[in-house]
Amino acid sequence: MGHGIFPDHRERLSLFLENWEPTELDPVIQDELDPEDIVRELIEDVRNALNRFNDVQLLELISNWLQNPQGCLDAYEQLDAIAEELVFSYEEVEEEIILVAPSPLALSKTITTISDAAFYHTFIAIAGMALPAEQFPHPPSSLNDGYNFLIELAKFLRDVPITKRLRLPTR
Repeated sequence: MGHGIFPDHRERLSLFLENWEPTELDPVIQDELDPEDIVRELIEDVRNALNRFNDVQLLELISNWLQNPQGCLDAYEQLDAIAEELVFSYEEVEEEIILVAPSPLALSKTITTISDAAFYHTFIAIAGMALPAEQFPHPPSSLNDGYNFLIELAKFLRDVPITKRLRLPTR
């Protein structure tokens, strides 16, 4: 640019682009973010929200979810597999199969040590099956990324009142 001459539009655009820095007003373009990174961050938010539960409360929460799915008839087989991965077991008592909870410490240790992928396919999956569909966005599935569900799940876990007995949402 010469002195005393107003730069033409190409020079102004070039100068602008050289000095441009994104601000808070610039929206993040979703295409630029790796979906795996987004899910990893959201899983971390959910894990952090779980930190406020003691071992007994965590056991109560997960037991409640395993025993009260949203009525999906085909979910029971998946729930059984998830329960076993989370160290629950089944026993036959007087010709009836019952869910046997692990010790609170064993469940807590399992939840904190499993990989993000296992956490996603167990804890997030049972939350999606058990939480009221009317109160939560659609959980992750082959048709839905579930980002909003993960955000709301973390918020729910941070906000649910913790008392001697957890007050969980009902259908």
